[in-house]
Amino acid sequence: MTLAPIPAGETVVPFTTTIHPSGQVNVTLAWEASTTREGVERALVQGYLTYLAGAYSTGDVTVPLWLELAGRHLTRVQAVPAHGHYLGERIASVGPMRLEAILTAERTGEVDRMLGTNAYWLMLFLEREGRARGQLQNFLIRVLRGEPPLVALNATYGEHLRSSAEAQLWWLVGVKEMIGGAGSPMSSMADSRAKVRSLSRFAFKTEAEWVRLFAEDLWEYRASASLQDEVRHRVAVVRMEMASMHPFYHNVLLSLERLFEAVLAADEAAYEEAVRAVRHDLRTGDELTEDTNVILTDLDDELAAGKMSEGG
Repeated sequence: MTLAPIPAGETVVPFTTTIHPSGQVNVTLAWEASTTREGVERALVQGYLTYLAGAYSTGDVTVPLWLELAGRHLTRVQAVPAHGHYLGERIASVGPMRLEAILTAERTGEVDRMLGTNAYWLMLFLEREGRARGQLQNFLIRVLRGEPPLVALNATYGEHLRSSAEAQLWWLVGVKEMIGGAGSPMSSMADSRAKVRSLSRFAFKTEAEWVRLFAEDLWEYRASASLQDEVRHRVAVVRMEMASMHPFYHNVLLSLERLFEAVLAADEAAYEEAVRAVRHDLRTGDELTEDTNVILTDLDDELAAGKMSEGG
């Protein structure tokens, strides 16, 4: 098996990894001007994981992209502990990716710059969740044998994964606990949504009248000095609210900030893109909230049924 070089953000990683029928692994690294420390780290991690995959697998050798990226950051943290703090700040500021998107990322096209950060925290999260029973080792063996990652996850951490919504909630809450500060309690889903809606509503005075509108309608009034003052204020408020926002509504808050900045910069293309992102992110947050509420209702019903059974 040969793994071809793939783009990593804007940097091409110039290496190939080959495994022979004997189990021997060769990593070929092009040492040139474009070679980076990241490329060397990834080449070494991929070589080691390919060797392990060859030892566990009875068929094709598989090294998932997320696992390679996680390993790369784990090795960097071993050498530079502050790198872990940097990764924590990155995921706290942008928010975690969907669990499925991390596990199923492919070696095609440009790699999302945040994928490696999320992969690192996912590895730490899975280690924490499976520490008592060694579930992480079982999961990794299954993955390196070529088992689909979501199937392997369900087989080893199945008590958390009755549905995709429950798995996503498990991951989002877990990573929030790992990176959150003690002084920044997380708002509830309902409170977070209310904050987003409040930040999206505007009332300001033009020369002729008072105007009430939503963030999606700001472009027409972008030249208003009073509106610009209010938008600058909202940008500051958004940044303050970011730390306590529930994960389900973190992305919509980021998109709202981009929308406000586009209004201030009079960048119509960026504004239109941000409007689409706000709509998408709000809809996604609402869907996750609805799925979670269904799960919690089911759990309440199960608990109530159990109590009634005990009482009978």
